[in-house]
Amino acid sequence: MMNTPPDLIKAVRAAIPDAESHVYDAGHAFANDARKTYVAEAAAAARVRSLAFLNGHHEMGAAA
Repeated sequence: MMNTPPDLIKAVRAAIPDAESHVYDAGHAFANDARKTYVAEAAAAARVRSLAFLNGHHEMGAAA
């Protein structure tokens, strides 16, 4: 179900080894709960990771 080719992911990770990245076992629009492609577990993990990133990189923090 991966939308991004594995070779591209590998190349980006090699070019920017310090960047945090995640690949979810889900297809396009997996976090949109109004679609059949919604994957609750992946959406929850992506939300937690996104908010943690924003809280760590924005001086005011992100609202939950």
